[in-house]
Amino acid sequence: MSKSNLGRGLSQLMDENELEISADEKVIQINLADLKTNPDQPRIYYDQKKLHELKESIMEYGLMQPIIVKPVSKGYMIIAGERRFKASLLANKQTIPAVVRDYNAQMAAELALIENIQREDLTSVEEAATFKQLVEDYDYTHAQLAKKIGKSRSYVTNIIGLLHLPEDVIELVLNRKLSMGHARILSKLNDFKKVRGLAEKIVSEHWSVRDLENHLSNRNHTKTSKAATAIKQKLNLKKVDIKVQGNKIILGFQSNDSLDQFIEDQVNAKR
Repeated sequence: MSKSNLGRGLSQLMDENELEISADEKVIQINLADLKTNPDQPRIYYDQKKLHELKESIMEYGLMQPIIVKPVSKGYMIIAGERRFKASLLANKQTIPAVVRDYNAQMAAELALIENIQREDLTSVEEAATFKQLVEDYDYTHAQLAKKIGKSRSYVTNIIGLLHLPEDVIELVLNRKLSMGHARILSKLNDFKKVRGLAEKIVSEHWSVRDLENHLSNRNHTKTSKAATAIKQKLNLKKVDIKVQGNKIILGFQSNDSLDQFIEDQVNAKR
């Protein structure tokens, strides 16, 4: 599907999600039994307490804002408002107010994402899974997707990177026991055993993101110091400063003569 066929950008969809109903649109009552959930719905985790509160509100006052649906075979698919749908089921309602709009598949997926981003209901992992799906299904680059949703390219790239976490750690993010800040740092580590151990400490000891950063910084400094000592011993370096910067090990000699002597020693050692 060509992106040029979308007709409207996500900025317009975001305004549209406020549900300003045009003169030719109607709010109709649709049987809950005729509704299907959206397979592209980003949200995986539903806060049961908030869902119960919404149910109680619906039972007392009714649903204040209709959901958005699109016609499908044998009923309708929910585009925006799945939480309202679930709360209405809990409230034992038979019907729900809805506006019917015939979006194409790509527009439906994007609108479902935007609705949840606007309401700040998505966990970072849910957001990551949706970004990844949009990239894979519709051939977006990270830069193109970032422009559509009003984020930076690095934000999109970092969020998608969260999917590299082990499944049990992802579950902690979904249950909001780990923040996005925690998850983003952990996702850059390759050792799953280490990631799981740190995740347990974050939860059990209530570490802030700064606590995690300090722990890793101190640990890396200790490992670097040990590595520098080992290198000095192996190469017989006595008056050389060893630093680690990024993915580089830098040897600092006191003079050019010291450097020349080191090079000569290494060349002779290989003969």
